[in-house]
Amino acid sequence: MAHHALVFGASGILGWAVVNEILNNYPRKGAYAKVTALTNRPLPQTFWPAAGPDVPELNLISGIDLSKGTAEEWRATFTEKIPDIATVDHVYYFAYQFHPDFPTEYQINIEMFKRGFGVIEALAPKLSYAILPTGTKGYGIHLPQRPFEAPFAESMGELPKPARDILFYYGLRDELTRLQRGKSWNWAEVRCDMVVGFVPNSNPYNIVALFTNFLSLYKYMHEKGHPAARSKRVSFPFPPPSYNAISTDGGQDIFARFSIHLCQQGGERAGNGELYNIADEATPRSFADRWPALCECFGLEGVGPDEGGEGVAKAAPVGFLREHPDQVEALERDKGVRLQEMPIGEGLEMWLHVFDFDHHLKLDKARSVGFAEEVPLRQMWKTAVESHSLQAAYAMLAVLLMTRPQQCISMLAKRYKHRPPSHTGDFRTVDLYHTGSSIYVRRPNDSNVNTSEAIQDASPMRYSKMGANRAAEALAGPDNHHDLSRVTYAYNWLADVSTPYLNAAAPTLRFSVPRHTLPPSPPAEEDQEVSDPSCPPRSKPARNDDVHGFDISPRAAGLPFPTGFPSARQSRHWRAGLETSSRALELFAGSAEMSQAVRAKGGKSLADVAAAELRRPAEDRFTKFATYLFPGADEARMRLVSAAIVFIIVFDGGFSLSLVSLVGLGWDVLMVAVFGVDSWEMHEEGKLGAVRDDFIRRLECGGAEHGANNTELQAFIDEVVAGLRHHDTIMGNGGQEVIDRLADFCRHSPPAAEFQTMDEYLHYRNVDAAVPFTLACTKFSIASSVHIEDPKLAKIMRLASDHLSLVNDLASFEKELRAYEEGKVHYLINAVDVMRKLLGLTSWSSAKAFTYAYQLEVESEMQREIENLMVDDCLDSEEWRFVEASLRMLAGNVFYSVVTSRYGGEAARIQ
Repeated sequence: MAHHALVFGASGILGWAVVNEILNNYPRKGAYAKVTALTNRPLPQTFWPAAGPDVPELNLISGIDLSKGTAEEWRATFTEKIPDIATVDHVYYFAYQFHPDFPTEYQINIEMFKRGFGVIEALAPKLSYAILPTGTKGYGIHLPQRPFEAPFAESMGELPKPARDILFYYGLRDELTRLQRGKSWNWAEVRCDMVVGFVPNSNPYNIVALFTNFLSLYKYMHEKGHPAARSKRVSFPFPPPSYNAISTDGGQDIFARFSIHLCQQGGERAGNGELYNIADEATPRSFADRWPALCECFGLEGVGPDEGGEGVAKAAPVGFLREHPDQVEALERDKGVRLQEMPIGEGLEMWLHVFDFDHHLKLDKARSVGFAEEVPLRQMWKTAVESHSLQAAYAMLAVLLMTRPQQCISMLAKRYKHRPPSHTGDFRTVDLYHTGSSIYVRRPNDSNVNTSEAIQDASPMRYSKMGANRAAEALAGPDNHHDLSRVTYAYNWLADVSTPYLNAAAPTLRFSVPRHTLPPSPPAEEDQEVSDPSCPPRSKPARNDDVHGFDISPRAAGLPFPTGFPSARQSRHWRAGLETSSRALELFAGSAEMSQAVRAKGGKSLADVAAAELRRPAEDRFTKFATYLFPGADEARMRLVSAAIVFIIVFDGGFSLSLVSLVGLGWDVLMVAVFGVDSWEMHEEGKLGAVRDDFIRRLECGGAEHGANNTELQAFIDEVVAGLRHHDTIMGNGGQEVIDRLADFCRHSPPAAEFQTMDEYLHYRNVDAAVPFTLACTKFSIASSVHIEDPKLAKIMRLASDHLSLVNDLASFEKELRAYEEGKVHYLINAVDVMRKLLGLTSWSSAKAFTYAYQLEVESEMQREIENLMVDDCLDSEEWRFVEASLRMLAGNVFYSVVTSRYGGEAARIQ
């Protein structure tokens, strides 16, 4: 039976970890159906896994301040806010309020417990197990005369009076014992030493933040050559006895997992009222082990407190920050690192001075109930430092535009102009209100909005009622049903977005561009010199707009289509494209060379990337996007473009998006978290670098310098390169541009500055999202000779680049966020995240709404630019043909993103 957990204090260092482990399906998938997380302080960003079909349901309730109120009031509150409270069977009581006076702290926390657990216990008839966390003060480590000697074991018993009577641990034990008497549920107390871990909000007992603040500032000053930080060698800032005393780290993850383990075991094995010690490792450690590992995270060398020598830095963490306030400000200004608040930083320093004795725990009892998990010291501390450093990056970027609100207002307050067919000049406008730290946009009702479209776009469709076949048939007229590619997914990435301040339907784009046949088939080719499978005889010449593709109407099919484009187009040659791309993937997957080209230690090889794509149904692969982005291509060009897309997929999956670790911490984390690193450069050595070099040489030379093809895959790459160049001899010159942009993409490096505006981010995404490659493919697909970099086209091409990036980021956001929160990647590079930080938004849905608004603004700008180009009459027919193909490419990108399984997953499958 799947359990329902209720966690008090879910924003604290232990409560947050318990919720995180449950949502990550610990100890196994299906163990928990739901977790109700109660917090006093709100969590603007939880850093927990995103909701999904395989993630337990989360009910996050903030504002639970147990320091006040009566039992009757809390009974009413819990009943209202937790309607399924009767199903709760596991309770983790991690609520706590600090007070420096022990008797006062005792009284505060006992009353909180009565209002919290005491009320919940009476409302949860299925309660089976509860967890109470405590610390080593239970063994008297805070007392001048310590009653016990380490290693501490559970059998040592209670503290002597009067210490017992003023330590709230024992008061809570007494309350639990009283409440449990005569009941069927059981409970356990779990005890650890100083907890090490991460919390989204600040935490007073945050030893990681104490050291992270100090070492981040020291590293920054050292790199600037500051006289107070000349040496890379940093002395441990506390006395030698504290450096050498041994203890057992209480990592939050292990604590949470052991607590869950006890609840899963229940009273039959875990017992009732039992005390358990827990730690990351059974082997005790000292700061002689920890300090070098900590400093190593920042590229520094940690040494002992008694190590002399010229230049060795000696400083106390809190004092060092106070002595250099100008450098703290410079660190934030120059590197975007805001140091974390430390309410009792000096108190932590005091404890580190005082803890000059051994205070490690014995873990025999935890092992006796079947729990043997351990986390190595270096791994635990590195994970904790990474998490805190990334949190600091989020905190800094979140206030970026709050310091420049007028720029934000100016950006969002631009008019969304929509000129109706009658050209009456009736413009839709945006009213903007800036209130404190929030920005709200309202768009007035517009009589020009199609009501049926507004309702359709505002509410998620129940696609299961329509069915895949019916959806596909409704996309196009009966004459084109034979050529329709199957549609089996319908993903609405705005389903969780409530946008009452925007029109429910996007303003329809009406590009009255000069009519040019799109695309004209090139002249008949009498002599096909290249007869390889990637370059079959081309279609016969025709001037019919529908000879290679046809219009499709997503909205008529009941599919989401979050754009102002009224329709998209589909290629008739999609089967040929899929056939060629399948052959390319099979060659990559079966290549011994690609199997050895592993992107990182323990990572996937390039053959693995190709094999994973092959496991998808052919019509649901990523390569299908050529079907909708390049509907003007004839069969031969569709094959070549599809092959080039495989190269992007395999090498992108193996290189450009394979950021597997952070390269340095402190302020470097900000740079990596936001920008990533150049994965080609990460793997210059070894097989991966050799594969890269060979691939680029073949792009540049077509394999000619090698004299012969060594493998079938290499021969195929050479054939594709030759085919692209050969088609330039027939019509247009886009083939060489496809080759050049593909090589550029493989070499591209990360940006060198932080994103101060959305424009800066989109400029970076222009390369990172392979926009130049996509535009080159668009040009090649219609056999054009247009000069894409012509100044006359600069603005419309920039807008096209922005649109492509925004749509891709919106569509992929939930998938990327899920991977980030699950720890599969260490960064989140997405326009939605950038928007959230720039505007200081508190929810992802609001960030998506504003990002979508930005997309609509880009579309409105495109329409205005088209109108300006028409008025100026500065484009020739060839240039207009390319502009129209680019617009169709953008509409096709939106539609592909809706119908691919890559973004929405199985949850978006049409039943």
